[in-house]
Amino acid sequence: MFQLVACCLGMYLGSMICTFVHELGHYIPARLFNFSILRFKVGGGPELLSLFRGSTQYVFSILPLAGGSVHVVSNESSAILKSRSYSTFRNQVENSQEFSDAVTGAMSNRVESRSTFQLAVFILFGPILEFVFSLFLFSILRHFVEIPFFKGMVIAVFFHLLIAVSQLVPFYLRRVGTDGFNFLLFASFALLRKLGFVNISIDVFRNRAKYVSWICWTLILIVLAPHFFN
Repeated sequence: MFQLVACCLGMYLGSMICTFVHELGHYIPARLFNFSILRFKVGGGPELLSLFRGSTQYVFSILPLAGGSVHVVSNESSAILKSRSYSTFRNQVENSQEFSDAVTGAMSNRVESRSTFQLAVFILFGPILEFVFSLFLFSILRHFVEIPFFKGMVIAVFFHLLIAVSQLVPFYLRRVGTDGFNFLLFASFALLRKLGFVNISIDVFRNRAKYVSWICWTLILIVLAPHFFN
């Protein structure tokens, strides 16, 4: 019984660490490129910790496998600004010049207006950092698999290795796009803007892009299927 509990604790801690590293991979470029960050979130479900620093909310939740997010000022920021915790914070500091500059005034600094290079680093560095870190951690912990706690961590870290690779594959499912999909989405959107399609909405473009993603993967499966059954 003790070994099972230790293994589960190891899996939980390993998953939480890898999820944190993934989101840190988005957070660091966002800071370097001076994106206006509204929320840095690790995990999902009930919140374990929530605090504000400047105009950024930092949230740590109880379920690491539910993912996380780094929300920057964009055309979709209204949903975050209307959330209960953020609204309370906004009301408390609505007269703060720092908050006004970082959120209200920064709407002209939307992520959609950024260069393709900055978007690539911001979006793709998350899964890349998670993969490198997980691979490094796995190479160390695999020598201690006899210990139940570290065995659980090895299982979690290996699982996150697979997650990191899958995040680089462009795919959209149930309102959630992978990092690879989001990069292609914003890169294509930026290209269309440069070509003169300035009136197109990112939401409309996303809805069309997800269907294109489904069609492309369906065609790929149709092409590859015969090779698996021969």
